[in-house]
Amino acid sequence: ILDNYRRLGEEEVGERLHSLYVSTLVRGIDEVSMGRVHHILNFLALALQGKRDRLKLNRVLSRFRDIGFKPTEDTLLAVLGDASTPAELRRWRSILSYRGGPRVTTKVMKWMIRNDPTAHRSVPDFFKHEVDLGIGPTRQMVEAVVQALLSHGLEKPSKHAIEKAMDIYSKYVAQLGCMEPSQDTLISSHGVTVLKPPTTRTYQLLLRTLISMGDAPTYLPAALVLVEDIRRF
Repeated sequence: ILDNYRRLGEEEVGERLHSLYVSTLVRGIDEVSMGRVHHILNFLALALQGKRDRLKLNRVLSRFRDIGFKPTEDTLLAVLGDASTPAELRRWRSILSYRGGPRVTTKVMKWMIRNDPTAHRSVPDFFKHEVDLGIGPTRQMVEAVVQALLSHGLEKPSKHAIEKAMDIYSKYVAQLGCMEPSQDTLISSHGVTVLKPPTTRTYQLLLRTLISMGDAPTYLPAALVLVEDIRRF
């Protein structure tokens, strides 16, 4: 293990893998701290995600999966790296047999906002797809989709984009309204999603857009609702 990785110029990766391999042989996988396994695999993913030959990473992940390693959201975030495209997410979900959670979804949405000139259309579609899978929504996901709809490009957003942003916001807030005052989580098929009030950035995007449209009879009622929600939360 060590010699092969030294030849590849990845001595630190080799040392960590060798250490984990020896621990497994000596004590058995059941006695090796799974937290340590996750730490080393996440490090490996970060070390190799930028390399041309990703088959090496695929093989290592497959071997560790065979001995009981279960990928976490940190693993998926690590292998995505800077190439956080929807296509890469689909590929790694297939490789790891794990779909991740809201942090992964938000990372991909932010990549799309930065790099996709059609983000005002593609991000809302991706957001809906992820929510349909049972992921989120979280306030970070809502902020990202609102940003894509209202603050992408130099032109003012369309009436349709504003209505869509307000609809997504309203549905998220409605979830908060369904909760008991002492309750701060919502149980979904994906697990426990911590629901928190929308971000300050979300309110800034919505209010700035509504005010800048210059059509008070149409948009003032919605702006007043937002102000009331800010006071409530």
